[in-house]
Amino acid sequence: MVNGYEAAKAETMAALNNPQVGDSFHELFSFWLYVLEVTPGTITIISAKTPCIFPDDGVIQTFTKAEFISKFTYKDFPGETYLLLGGRGTDVEGWLLNAKGKAGIYQGGRGFIT
Repeated sequence: MVNGYEAAKAETMAALNNPQVGDSFHELFSFWLYVLEVTPGTITIISAKTPCIFPDDGVIQTFTKAEFISKFTYKDFPGETYLLLGGRGTDVEGWLLNAKGKAGIYQGGRGFIT
């Protein structure tokens, strides 16, 4: 029998392995991240520690898929993450443009150049 926590962990790992624009993840509600862009080679996120207001307080990062998965999973427990899926399909339209004005020139998969 799969309990609610096990189902949530499985759903979270599935989302980490196949991130979609608008996915949100959290770590016990103290850290949040949203997926802003997914290309064949990269995943761009915005993240912040609470208390925060998105997108204003967020930090933009771009990863390869392998880097993204590695960053948010335990090193000693493959296939296990410390995040939980907060939701899918959040409307993040314009968040990259908002951050772009604060961080320099956005270069797609290369992130920001200041």
